[in-house]
Amino acid sequence: MLTISHRGYCREATENTLAAFDHADRLGVDGIETDIRLTTDGRLVLFHNRHVADGQAVCKLAYAELCDTVGFSVPTLDDALQWSDRLLWVLEIKDFNATEEFIVAIKPYVPSRRLLVVSFWHNAIEEVQRQLGVECAVSVAHRPTDFQTSQLNRWHTIVWKYEFIDKELIQESTANGHRNMVFNVRGLDEHRMCYEMGVDGIITDEPDLAAACKSSGKS
Repeated sequence: MLTISHRGYCREATENTLAAFDHADRLGVDGIETDIRLTTDGRLVLFHNRHVADGQAVCKLAYAELCDTVGFSVPTLDDALQWSDRLLWVLEIKDFNATEEFIVAIKPYVPSRRLLVVSFWHNAIEEVQRQLGVECAVSVAHRPTDFQTSQLNRWHTIVWKYEFIDKELIQESTANGHRNMVFNVRGLDEHRMCYEMGVDGIITDEPDLAAACKSSGKS
């Protein structure tokens, strides 16, 4: 089971910053999940929320304005991918309008980085996969009524929201040839449940709990 640190280890540093990624790396995680948005001047930034604290939309701000508003230098996608060529980078496209710039930006890194591109924008994922052939996954916050006829069967990797999964779903998905990852996992019991269900990876704010589950499972 892969342990993916959600936006880095945010107990020690601001989320989606190189400092948070460094703290996660020191914990021995397998990878880092981070969020991609586009500023008005074409910079791909690592920023989760659609708006900054004063209500301005990230997509309406230039890069310098964004940094001034939040009070720190917001890392860019290039900053992250240049920072580590060892970890798995789970890159979530938060803004569909960033898709084309994203494709151009990551193309040089495809041969040398471990990448998994994810999004709730499934049409964005289709375009990334079509143009680059890089490994992609769809994020899902629902439970399909009929897995066999679901559009999800088109994808090798599915990133499920924890609230909508159980052992039967993971077993069925695995039997259909999917790799299953889970996000929005909270607390030791939920991490342990994911481990027992046999998911392939957890995207977590608490990588220490995921590591504890793996250690106990080996003992």
